[in-house]
Amino acid sequence: MKNILYVERLKLKRSKLWLLYLLGPLLGVFLAYINFFKNYDLFYAAWR
Repeated sequence: MKNILYVERLKLKRSKLWLLYLLGPLLGVFLAYINFFKNYDLFYAAWR
């Protein structure tokens, strides 16, 4: 199993997909963060 992960890491390292692999989840979290705070008053009003 370690060999498979090592080989996959080497393939990913040589390609440009590692950037997407790292930035994809960060972009999703960032967009959710912005969405939450833009609609914070709507969420807060629903709990009153």
